[in-house]
Amino acid sequence: MIAVADTVESVASHRPYRLSRSLETALEIVTDNAGILYDPEVVAACTAEFDSGFTLPGHPAPLLEDNWAGGDVRA
Repeated sequence: MIAVADTVESVASHRPYRLSRSLETALEIVTDNAGILYDPEVVAACTAEFDSGFTLPGHPAPLLEDNWAGGDVRA
């Protein structure tokens, strides 16, 4: 459970060395690796929570798109 939660939070959060990626991208990463790196039941529970409206506490406004070229494209 911790690995899935940590991955989603890490990918979707801004870091000093990179901009945040979208929550959708974070969920796609754990979904693509369900059964490989992560327990499929835990991934299903995590995605269900976000589908029902859960948001990351203190999470900044979502990015309009994944942006690795620099600049802030927050909505």
